[in-house]
Amino acid sequence: MFLCCAAGSVVKTFEVTSESITLQRTLSSLNADVSCVRYNHNGRILASSSVEGGICLDVASSGELLSRFFYPGETLSNRRVNAVQFSSGSRFLASGGNDGCVWDLKTQEVMQAYNISASAVASIAFSGYKDEYIVGGSASGAISVCDVQTAETAGFLTVDPAHGVHKVTAIQSSPHPYARHALGSTYSDGSVRVWDLSTGQLTAEFIRQHEAPTTSLTLSPVSKVLLATGGLDGRVIFYDTLQRK
Repeated sequence: MFLCCAAGSVVKTFEVTSESITLQRTLSSLNADVSCVRYNHNGRILASSSVEGGICLDVASSGELLSRFFYPGETLSNRRVNAVQFSSGSRFLASGGNDGCVWDLKTQEVMQAYNISASAVASIAFSGYKDEYIVGGSASGAISVCDVQTAETAGFLTVDPAHGVHKVTAIQSSPHPYARHALGSTYSDGSVRVWDLSTGQLTAEFIRQHEAPTTSLTLSPVSKVLLATGGLDGRVIFYDTLQRK
Protein backbone atom coordinates (compact mmCIF):
# COMPACT_ATOMS: atom_id res chain seq x y z
CA MET A 1 0.00 0.00 0.00
CA PHE A 2 1.20 3.51 -0.77
CA LEU A 3 0.58 6.84 0.94
CA CYS A 4 1.16 10.41 -0.21
CA CYS A 5 1.21 13.65 1.74
CA ALA A 6 2.17 17.29 1.34
CA ALA A 7 4.55 19.17 3.62
CA GLY A 8 5.37 22.76 2.73
CA SER A 9 6.62 22.88 -0.86
CA VAL A 10 7.24 19.13 -1.23
CA VAL A 11 5.19 15.99 -1.78
CA LYS A 12 6.30 12.79 -0.06
CA THR A 13 5.31 9.23 -0.91
CA PHE A 14 5.58 6.25 1.42
CA GLU A 15 5.26 2.48 1.19
CA VAL A 16 3.12 1.16 4.03
CA THR A 17 3.23 -2.43 5.29
CA SER A 18 2.01 -4.07 8.49
CA GLU A 19 5.51 -3.68 9.90
CA SER A 20 6.82 -0.35 8.67
CA ILE A 21 6.26 2.94 6.84
CA THR A 22 9.12 3.68 4.43
CA LEU A 23 9.73 6.97 2.63
CA GLN A 24 9.87 6.33 -1.12
CA ARG A 25 10.25 9.71 -2.82
CA THR A 26 10.28 13.44 -2.17
CA LEU A 27 8.96 15.57 -5.04
CA SER A 28 9.22 19.34 -5.44
CA SER A 29 7.69 19.97 -8.86
CA LEU A 30 5.49 22.90 -7.82
CA ASN A 31 8.11 25.24 -6.29
CA ALA A 32 5.40 26.60 -3.96
CA ASP A 33 3.47 25.49 -0.89
CA VAL A 34 1.44 22.40 -1.76
CA SER A 35 -2.27 22.56 -0.94
CA CYS A 36 -3.36 19.07 -2.02
CA VAL A 37 -2.00 15.83 -3.48
CA ARG A 38 -3.90 12.81 -4.88
CA TYR A 39 -3.14 9.46 -6.50
CA ASN A 40 -4.98 8.55 -9.69
CA HIS A 41 -7.21 5.47 -9.92
CA ASN A 42 -4.35 2.96 -10.34
CA GLY A 43 -1.78 4.67 -8.13
CA ARG A 44 0.63 5.40 -10.96
CA ILE A 45 0.21 9.17 -11.24
CA LEU A 46 0.24 11.88 -8.59
CA ALA A 47 -1.60 15.17 -9.04
CA SER A 48 -0.60 18.03 -6.76
CA SER A 49 -1.73 21.64 -6.49
CA SER A 50 -0.26 24.77 -4.96
CA VAL A 51 -1.38 27.98 -3.29
CA GLU A 52 0.03 29.85 -6.31
CA GLY A 53 -2.22 28.03 -8.79
CA GLY A 54 0.14 25.41 -10.17
CA ILE A 55 -0.99 21.85 -10.88
CA CYS A 56 1.57 19.09 -11.52
CA LEU A 57 1.31 15.50 -12.70
CA ASP A 58 4.17 13.22 -11.64
CA VAL A 59 4.95 9.52 -12.11
CA ALA A 60 4.55 8.10 -8.62
CA SER A 61 7.19 5.36 -8.98
CA SER A 62 9.99 7.51 -10.42
CA GLY A 63 9.08 11.09 -9.53
CA GLU A 64 9.28 12.09 -13.21
CA LEU A 65 7.39 15.30 -13.97
CA LEU A 66 4.83 14.63 -16.70
CA SER A 67 3.29 18.08 -16.95
CA ARG A 68 2.73 21.36 -15.18
CA PHE A 69 -0.10 23.78 -15.87
CA PHE A 70 -1.67 26.73 -14.09
CA TYR A 71 -5.10 27.71 -12.90
CA PRO A 72 -6.38 30.82 -14.74
CA GLY A 73 -6.61 33.99 -12.68
CA GLU A 74 -5.36 37.55 -12.65
CA THR A 75 -4.27 37.67 -9.00
CA LEU A 76 -2.58 35.19 -6.68
CA SER A 77 -5.71 34.82 -4.56
CA ASN A 78 -7.79 34.08 -7.67
CA ARG A 79 -5.32 31.44 -8.87
CA ARG A 80 -5.04 29.53 -5.59
CA VAL A 81 -6.01 25.84 -5.87
CA ASN A 82 -7.21 24.22 -2.64
CA ALA A 83 -8.12 20.75 -3.87
CA VAL A 84 -7.73 18.36 -6.82
CA GLN A 85 -9.29 14.99 -7.62
CA PHE A 86 -9.09 12.56 -10.56
CA SER A 87 -12.14 11.16 -12.30
CA SER A 88 -12.64 7.41 -11.91
CA GLY A 89 -10.69 6.64 -15.10
CA SER A 90 -8.17 9.49 -14.66
CA ARG A 91 -9.02 11.13 -17.98
CA PHE A 92 -10.16 14.30 -16.20
CA LEU A 93 -9.02 16.25 -13.15
CA ALA A 94 -11.24 18.42 -10.98
CA SER A 95 -9.78 21.41 -9.16
CA GLY A 96 -11.28 23.76 -6.61
CA GLY A 97 -10.30 27.28 -5.64
CA ASN A 98 -12.40 30.41 -6.07
CA ASP A 99 -14.59 28.19 -8.24
CA GLY A 100 -14.46 24.67 -9.65
CA CYS A 101 -12.89 23.46 -12.88
CA VAL A 102 -12.63 20.19 -14.77
CA TRP A 103 -9.47 19.77 -16.83
CA ASP A 104 -9.04 17.52 -19.84
CA LEU A 105 -5.68 15.94 -19.06
CA LYS A 106 -4.98 15.16 -22.72
CA THR A 107 -5.07 18.83 -23.68
CA GLN A 108 -4.33 20.28 -20.21
CA GLU A 109 -7.07 22.82 -20.78
CA VAL A 110 -10.15 23.68 -18.75
CA MET A 111 -13.07 21.68 -20.14
CA GLN A 112 -15.71 23.28 -17.93
CA ALA A 113 -15.87 25.82 -15.11
CA TYR A 114 -18.40 25.72 -12.28
CA ASN A 115 -19.74 28.46 -10.03
CA ILE A 116 -19.82 26.13 -7.05
CA SER A 117 -19.97 28.48 -4.10
CA ALA A 118 -19.92 32.11 -3.01
CA SER A 119 -17.01 31.18 -0.73
CA ALA A 120 -13.81 29.34 -1.60
CA VAL A 121 -14.03 25.70 -2.67
CA ALA A 122 -12.19 23.73 0.01
CA SER A 123 -12.75 20.17 -1.27
CA ILE A 124 -13.87 18.63 -4.56
CA ALA A 125 -14.85 15.26 -6.02
CA PHE A 126 -16.47 13.54 -8.98
CA SER A 127 -19.62 11.60 -8.16
CA GLY A 128 -22.34 9.53 -9.76
CA TYR A 129 -22.15 6.19 -11.53
CA LYS A 130 -20.50 7.75 -14.60
CA ASP A 131 -18.84 10.77 -12.92
CA GLU A 132 -21.73 12.86 -14.16
CA TYR A 133 -21.53 15.25 -11.21
CA ILE A 134 -18.86 17.50 -9.78
CA VAL A 135 -19.28 18.07 -6.05
CA GLY A 136 -17.64 20.92 -4.17
CA GLY A 137 -17.45 21.56 -0.44
CA SER A 138 -17.07 25.19 0.61
CA ALA A 139 -15.57 27.21 3.43
CA SER A 140 -19.13 28.28 4.30
CA GLY A 141 -20.17 24.68 5.03
CA ALA A 142 -22.38 24.05 1.98
CA ILE A 143 -21.87 21.30 -0.60
CA SER A 144 -22.84 22.07 -4.20
CA VAL A 145 -23.63 19.43 -6.82
CA CYS A 146 -23.15 20.46 -10.47
CA ASP A 147 -23.70 18.68 -13.77
CA VAL A 148 -20.28 17.98 -15.32
CA GLN A 149 -21.40 18.62 -18.90
CA THR A 150 -23.70 21.63 -18.52
CA ALA A 151 -22.22 23.22 -15.35
CA GLU A 152 -25.76 23.71 -14.08
CA THR A 153 -26.33 23.36 -10.35
CA ALA A 154 -28.19 20.13 -9.59
CA GLY A 155 -28.61 20.77 -5.88
CA PHE A 156 -27.15 21.73 -2.52
CA LEU A 157 -26.42 19.65 0.55
CA THR A 158 -26.78 21.77 3.67
CA VAL A 159 -26.38 21.05 7.36
CA ASP A 160 -28.97 21.91 10.01
CA PRO A 161 -28.19 25.53 11.04
CA ALA A 162 -28.42 24.44 14.68
CA HIS A 163 -24.99 22.83 14.27
CA GLY A 164 -23.39 26.12 13.19
CA VAL A 165 -21.35 27.00 10.09
CA HIS A 166 -18.24 24.89 9.60
CA LYS A 167 -15.87 24.44 6.66
CA VAL A 168 -16.22 21.28 4.57
CA THR A 169 -12.69 19.90 4.88
CA ALA A 170 -12.99 16.76 2.73
CA ILE A 171 -15.51 14.97 0.53
CA GLN A 172 -15.43 11.60 -1.22
CA SER A 173 -17.81 9.68 -3.43
CA SER A 174 -18.15 6.03 -2.54
CA PRO A 175 -15.91 3.79 -4.69
CA HIS A 176 -18.30 0.86 -4.16
CA PRO A 177 -19.74 -0.08 -7.59
CA TYR A 178 -23.31 -0.16 -6.23
CA ALA A 179 -23.07 2.89 -3.97
CA ARG A 180 -21.67 5.63 -6.20
CA HIS A 181 -24.59 7.82 -5.13
CA ALA A 182 -23.20 7.95 -1.58
CA LEU A 183 -21.04 10.93 -0.60
CA GLY A 184 -19.06 11.34 2.60
CA SER A 185 -18.10 14.74 4.01
CA THR A 186 -16.03 15.97 6.95
CA TYR A 187 -16.09 19.30 8.75
CA SER A 188 -13.86 21.65 10.70
CA ASP A 189 -15.86 21.06 13.90
CA GLY A 190 -14.92 17.35 13.85
CA SER A 191 -18.22 16.11 12.42
CA VAL A 192 -18.78 13.50 9.69
CA ARG A 193 -21.80 13.09 7.40
CA VAL A 194 -22.95 10.77 4.61
CA TRP A 195 -25.38 11.92 1.92
CA ASP A 196 -27.47 10.22 -0.77
CA LEU A 197 -26.91 12.26 -3.94
CA SER A 198 -29.87 10.65 -5.70
CA THR A 199 -32.27 12.17 -3.16
CA GLY A 200 -30.18 14.95 -1.61
CA GLN A 201 -30.90 13.50 1.81
CA LEU A 202 -28.60 13.10 4.80
CA THR A 203 -28.32 9.36 5.55
CA ALA A 204 -25.88 9.32 8.49
CA GLU A 205 -24.52 11.97 10.83
CA PHE A 206 -21.78 11.79 13.46
CA ILE A 207 -21.51 15.08 15.34
CA ARG A 208 -18.07 16.18 16.59
CA GLN A 209 -16.55 12.71 16.63
CA HIS A 210 -13.09 14.27 16.47
CA GLU A 211 -11.87 16.72 19.10
CA ALA A 212 -10.30 18.86 16.37
CA PRO A 213 -11.08 19.43 12.66
CA THR A 214 -11.70 16.23 10.71
CA THR A 215 -9.31 16.42 7.76
CA SER A 216 -9.74 13.24 5.71
CA LEU A 217 -12.07 10.33 5.05
CA THR A 218 -12.29 7.20 2.97
CA LEU A 219 -15.35 5.13 2.12
CA SER A 220 -14.92 1.38 1.79
CA PRO A 221 -14.71 -0.03 -1.76
CA VAL A 222 -16.10 -3.40 -0.59
CA SER A 223 -18.78 -2.37 1.91
CA LYS A 224 -21.61 0.12 1.40
CA VAL A 225 -21.74 1.07 5.08
CA LEU A 226 -18.14 1.36 6.33
CA LEU A 227 -15.93 4.43 6.36
CA ALA A 228 -12.98 5.87 8.25
CA THR A 229 -11.89 9.41 9.09
CA GLY A 230 -8.75 11.09 10.37
CA GLY A 231 -8.47 14.36 12.26
CA LEU A 232 -6.05 16.87 13.70
CA ASP A 233 -6.63 15.25 17.10
CA GLY A 234 -4.37 12.45 15.86
CA ARG A 235 -7.10 9.81 15.80
CA VAL A 236 -8.50 7.53 13.09
CA ILE A 237 -12.15 6.60 13.65
CA PHE A 238 -14.12 3.81 11.93
CA TYR A 239 -17.89 3.98 11.37
CA ASP A 240 -20.81 1.75 10.42
CA THR A 241 -23.35 4.05 8.77
CA LEU A 242 -26.11 1.42 8.87
CA GLN A 243 -25.90 1.03 12.64
CA ARG A 244 -25.04 4.74 13.11
CA LYS A 245 -21.95 4.02 15.20
